[in-house]
Amino acid sequence: MVKDILEKGFGIWGKYDTFLYSDGNLSPISEPPDISLSSLIGFSSQQEEIINNTKAFIEGKPANNVLLAGDRGAGKSSTVCGVFNMFKEHLKLIELPLPSIKYINSLIDTLKTVPHRFIIFLDDLVVDKDNINAFYPLKAALEGSMLGKSPNVLIYATSNRRHLIKESFQEREDDVHRSDGLEDTLALSDRFGLTILFQNLNKQEYLTLIASLASIHNIKITEQLKFDAEKWAIIKAVRSPRTAVQFINNVISGIEI
Repeated sequence: MVKDILEKGFGIWGKYDTFLYSDGNLSPISEPPDISLSSLIGFSSQQEEIINNTKAFIEGKPANNVLLAGDRGAGKSSTVCGVFNMFKEHLKLIELPLPSIKYINSLIDTLKTVPHRFIIFLDDLVVDKDNINAFYPLKAALEGSMLGKSPNVLIYATSNRRHLIKESFQEREDDVHRSDGLEDTLALSDRFGLTILFQNLNKQEYLTLIASLASIHNIKITEQLKFDAEKWAIIKAVRSPRTAVQFINNVISGIEI
């Protein structure tokens, strides 16, 4: 089905910018998230790295596949969407769900024939003992195999783990016994040319972000606001941009913690 769409005409590319490629089928996303980088306060240096890489890609210069790794709620997925929205006049974005990773090389091979530049987006990558083999097609695509290499396609992925694999020593030990391919899996993150780390905020950074968000929404910055913001972070067990946004939304809505 997708091959027919891609080979018989390019009208779909003029009408839509974002797509979902699931189980070998391409579907346009008519209402993608409208996220701008200006709304993502914090992590400006990380954003700049991705912007520069994407700009190089658009200009036909050498560019890297990117892994955005780090703490949950830090804005990794939103950053990908924000960078894409910045350059969407020059790009198409295709989200590839993890169960469909096995199709990634056939997708890249087909996109070679399309006169556009594409970012394939893999969200929340995680490798465990039950899905190790499923990631071999991704490994081939990242290494630039004869099938997977294409100058008009980049892969941007997010993960809450820098090395894409469980951190428990016992789990790693079990995996070693159950899979000869574990070393390849451990090295999967190394096959991304650019790895960008997103780490949670310390208390001062978190409160600075709270103050910035409060100012945007004309909320008075008081000691009580800061106290409540920190209380919210303790309840959530994390100081992150997501936590800060959730707190401010509660303040706007008048919901008590």
